[in-house]
Amino acid sequence: MSDEINEYIAIDIETTGLDFDFDDVTQISAARYIDGVEVDYFDTFVKTDYIPIEITELTGITENQVRNAPTLEEVMPYFMDYLGNKILLGHNVKNFDFPFLRAKGYDIASGHTVYDTRYFAATRKHEAVNNQLGTLKVRFGIDAVSHNSLSDARITALIFEELLKLENIKKAINSRVRGSNVAELDDVDTTPFFEGITFVVTGAFNESKYSRKQIEALINQHGGKVSSSLSEKTDYFIQGVQVSTNLTDGKHSNKELKYMGLVDKGVDVYKIDGNGFNELITEYRKLGV
Repeated sequence: MSDEINEYIAIDIETTGLDFDFDDVTQISAARYIDGVEVDYFDTFVKTDYIPIEITELTGITENQVRNAPTLEEVMPYFMDYLGNKILLGHNVKNFDFPFLRAKGYDIASGHTVYDTRYFAATRKHEAVNNQLGTLKVRFGIDAVSHNSLSDARITALIFEELLKLENIKKAINSRVRGSNVAELDDVDTTPFFEGITFVVTGAFNESKYSRKQIEALINQHGGKVSSSLSEKTDYFIQGVQVSTNLTDGKHSNKELKYMGLVDKGVDVYKIDGNGFNELITEYRKLGV
């Protein structure tokens, strides 16, 4: 696998908080690697008017440091140019960095192959108690400052290189999904790459590779959670063809209306169809080959 990704760029951001719409970027960084060796980097503070004291205590970034820094609008053209069309690497970037920047108008993941070490770690026998950046840093004996975006980008690259050396997890399960309306699943791979991800599934999927029950079984099989209702904790809303006649407003199911309400509130829930789920699971499986 390492031969396929001999060059990549590790990225990370620091922010004033976790709210994609309200909070601001305070630092944005990237480091480019060829054959596991850093060859150059991009790093800058980003101007913001206010940094909560708890964020300063966590990151060490002060308002004085960012007062005369370039704005995000000034930084991003240079940052995007630095990324080019290279493979991108980050830790939990699919749940935080990418949607945070997307909320600011910058879809930096578009057109890139992305490796997220939070989920890639779940495909390797690293023996740490979880897949958090700090835990993996300790597991691999990496001595570096955390909560500085350049440092965290470099830590992520070091962890990635260590994970590449480890054995891939392939667990056999004792049973397969069976049923009169559910075709047997085509493999017994239980790599937990959906760990920490919550899905809500609705509708019928007659035109998709997997039926609704198969989709839900695959989510569970790979460590994800299938919830019966949408909330701010939902990561993916998988919508099939609506076949129910008991629709809340005559057009939409209760789940569809809940999804639209969350979107209106600015909650970042990814909506995909059956084909989108097939693409998603295919992408994650590639991380473990």
